Amino acid sequence: YSFQAERKGKQRQTAALEVINQAPIRIQRIIRFRYEKKLTWEEVADRMKGSTSGGLKMELKRFFEEK
Repeated sequence: YSFQAERKGKQRQTAALEVINQAPIRIQRIIRFRYEKKLTWEEVADRMKGSTSGGLKMELKRFFEEK
């Protein structure tokens, strides 16, 4: 493991956080529930009231396809 690899990893993390922070609040919530809190898609859908797990997956997929 090298210093350069670690630096590159931190640069990617910073770039990812910039994209997430510029995302609409709804997308930010989906990402935080799913990846930071490690909830299942069904649990995310429960927290997002009125959404289905499949609908949320598709919404997130479309968001990242645009980026």
